Amino acid sequence: MTELDEDFVQTTDDFIRARLIHVLHIYPGISPSMLQVGIGTAISPKMWHPIMNKLKEEGLVKETEYMAQAPNGRDLTYKKLSLVDSTIVTSLAPTEADNHD
Repeated sequence: MTELDEDFVQTTDDFIRARLIHVLHIYPGISPSMLQVGIGTAISPKMWHPIMNKLKEEGLVKETEYMAQAPNGRDLTYKKLSLVDSTIVTSLAPTEADNHD
């Protein structure tokens, strides 16, 4: 991979990370499927899942799993993603100044 390719990948990862944090800030508890809609369907799960896993490993995002019963009586398992601390948005998301180097 060339230096230009590495820069592109890092920029893309930074963008996806910022989108994930942004959507989780707006929607404090959201399912992974709705998060996909929020960040944009053009960003494939193959691209954002590793970044989300890193956010979880860093302790910035938590995933909660819970059971609920559907109206038809079927037991379902749901996942909910949320920011551990919503104040991290200002410290982690790129600023306008960061985008104009």
